[in-house]
Amino acid sequence: MNRIEKMVSECQQTSIPLEFRKRLEDKLLPLGGSWVSWPEVDPDIADIADRGKLFLQPVQMRLGEPRRPHRNSAKLWASAMDKYKLVRGYALSKDKWVDHSWVIDEKNIYETTYRYDRYFGIVLGKMTSLRFWIENVYYSYYPNDDPPDNFWDDHMSILELIHETGYSTFARGLEAEAQGLCD
Repeated sequence: MNRIEKMVSECQQTSIPLEFRKRLEDKLLPLGGSWVSWPEVDPDIADIADRGKLFLQPVQMRLGEPRRPHRNSAKLWASAMDKYKLVRGYALSKDKWVDHSWVIDEKNIYETTYRYDRYFGIVLGKMTSLRFWIENVYYSYYPNDDPPDNFWDDHMSILELIHETGYSTFARGLEAEAQGLCD
């Protein structure tokens, strides 16, 4: 499949506006690869296109579930929120950039699925990371049901963060992060 055929195929499978895809592609392709595999939805694409950067830290593997980088990274972040930061963006594998998530600390990238060639993205703030965890961990396991009674025993740090912030503070924090007022 040539690049044009790939792009046409991808356009039919995503709801991401062409303007955002073009802006991000203009940043990614000069770094390597020849095309971007767009996800169906990317709520962070505007921020990634505007503020994204290349992450050059050494990569340490922390394998999780295969093909579940968002869930794995959110779980790893939640395991030590004081140590880790959650990153959303795109990773380069050979010739293709793919939607991806990973975790960083002061020195390293922590990869949970597959070692990529390059990593480009944004560090999520605390509230956005919490939203990401809720979307990719909580709702992926319990989309329509309440979790089992012991669920929160393994997620006390998340529960504390939710209680600490309260819903209205959580919503305001998400809005402030979206506007770049805090991280």
